[in-house]
Amino acid sequence: MLADFLFLQAALPFGADFSPQNWEICRRIIEDLAEKLFHDTSLRSKHRQYLDRITFAPDLRHHVPAAVPAKPCSQRKGVRDEQGRPLPTPHRLFVDDDIYADRFDVDRMEQAIAASIEAIFILLGVSELDKRQ
Repeated sequence: MLADFLFLQAALPFGADFSPQNWEICRRIIEDLAEKLFHDTSLRSKHRQYLDRITFAPDLRHHVPAAVPAKPCSQRKGVRDEQGRPLPTPHRLFVDDDIYADRFDVDRMEQAIAASIEAIFILLGVSELDKRQ
């Protein structure tokens, strides 16, 4: 902060694969908050206006492919907790892009997306696109 101006790094070298230093704190908070908010099922209806813009493949709701069981290791411990309940979807942000993968389940994907929207709105405020036009 200098003379009532906040100076932020606004660019990275082309091809950089990490978040800018000034975004790193926000990125980590959004990732953690989105995972903590995952179990709040009211978020899907709260953010339905955004979720309805997403088109999933038609067979995503009907065809569940056979899963190949994987063995946990020290880094990848699995997708269920000690009681066998599914863990929240992990979120990994690159600047303002939230990258996540989950099993073949529209409801679970929508829940992860809604949790990430809520996390961003909590930290940065609700989108007011009409005021920015």
